[in-house]
Amino acid sequence: MKKSISKKFLFFVFIYFILVILIYKYYGKDNSEYLKVTLTAVQNSGKVTFRGMLIDKKWFNPNDVIITNEGWIEDKNGIEYTAIGGKNLVLQIPVGESYSITFNTGPEQGVVQIEVAGKILENNLWAETDSELGRAYELSSSFMNLNEMDEYMLNCNAVIVMIIILVLMIVLICFMRKLSQNKSDKNRENAIELLRFVIIICVCIHHYCLYAPGGYLGVDFFFVLSGFLLMKHFKTNVNQDDLPIISAMKYTKSRYIRLFPFYIFAFTLAIILDICLNSSVSISCFIRDNIWELLMVEGFGFTENLIVGPGWFCSALLISGFFIYLFLSKAEKTYLYCIAPISFFLIFSWMSRNFGNLNRWLQYDTIICTGTLRGFAEMGLGCICYDICIYLKEKLGKEFALISFFIELCCTSYIFYVIFWHEVGSDDFICVIFMAILITSFFIGNSMFSKFLNNRYSNFLGKISLAIYLNHMILGKINWYLLLGNSWYVSVIIYLIVVVVFSSISTIFINCIINCKKVKV
Repeated sequence: MKKSISKKFLFFVFIYFILVILIYKYYGKDNSEYLKVTLTAVQNSGKVTFRGMLIDKKWFNPNDVIITNEGWIEDKNGIEYTAIGGKNLVLQIPVGESYSITFNTGPEQGVVQIEVAGKILENNLWAETDSELGRAYELSSSFMNLNEMDEYMLNCNAVIVMIIILVLMIVLICFMRKLSQNKSDKNRENAIELLRFVIIICVCIHHYCLYAPGGYLGVDFFFVLSGFLLMKHFKTNVNQDDLPIISAMKYTKSRYIRLFPFYIFAFTLAIILDICLNSSVSISCFIRDNIWELLMVEGFGFTENLIVGPGWFCSALLISGFFIYLFLSKAEKTYLYCIAPISFFLIFSWMSRNFGNLNRWLQYDTIICTGTLRGFAEMGLGCICYDICIYLKEKLGKEFALISFFIELCCTSYIFYVIFWHEVGSDDFICVIFMAILITSFFIGNSMFSKFLNNRYSNFLGKISLAIYLNHMILGKINWYLLLGNSWYVSVIIYLIVVVVFSSISTIFINCIINCKKVKV
């Protein structure tokens, strides 16, 4: 049974990779394409002399780019073409990022029209004195872009495509619900699930409008929580008969398979919106920059040009989790009492000295990025918290409920103070300690907070937090402020609602696919 699942999973990944490459092949920008530019000397304005073009700092003489000449006169050296009145010169130039076109200027020079894909720009070449080498006129990238559309229309198209995707998901959910198996979530701690949702909303606000300057610390909360849950998995599921490397590989594989569908959905959504917003790249650039991200191994420091910006977290989580599980399987006590605390203090001291805060994720250090180092340190802290939680759960009775309440209130207040009202700085490292204390207290479950938040709504909001985290920067590519035309604060609220609704439906959709039963024919 396990072999068949693995084969199906690998087959799905292979087919997906092929589809992604085909999408970019036919819809991505192809840097080998050429643009056609038409030069026209305006009637009765004077003569126009074309000398050449500079494209991405490379000079092109007229004969290098001219494909059609309707009466422009070539000089004896072939480096100038001159026309008087109504004559067209058609150029074929390579697509680039910067363009300038050079004409003679002087008292006898007239007006030239430059046409690209139906857009026309006029330049008056008249000057009091002649210029020996002519004058270079800059052409904006937006004017030269063959596929350029109005920004408002591009964003409208992106929203329409997103609505179509949303409707398709709802239709498929209605169909698949009949075939899916209902799986209970009894093992989820609902209080912490709600806190996970609130923290991820802080990350969304931070990335969209920078109103929450410390919102990036939501990632650190996720790392600590992931380490706590990793330790819980190790204590309840590890097979003592397996070799340490086998145990670590099994755990990493299960995490990879669980994360992969959500990650791939976000990756596909990012590609679709990039195409809609006219910001896709050529297939060669896509493969060069994003193949490591597609495989979820960019946490090794292979690339920093990410399609799914927050996707680095998944990669760092898998890489760090593998080594932590390996250490635990080899020598649990040595890791918990020696490796985890020492690595935590060493990595945090190094980051504090070099960066002064935790707002770093893909700065390269040898073959690994700081996001993975940060994850390794904080997941280790989460593992230590699990052992503390188990010990305190046995020792503390109900009489400590009030103390737990005040501890959680203080921790929560400090965390949100750092996220919303404190500038980026060294408080980040202290904030992570408060996060660890808060997570431990919530899992002990003695406080009024824990009991009040223990409901199915908290459970659902926690379940969609991963999708929110992966989707929020992708959906933020759409300019909601431009589309809505309201105040900035209204656009932020609408954006958050869109992210939550879209992520809710996509989470249900992906879970339906994962839990879908086989149909017997």
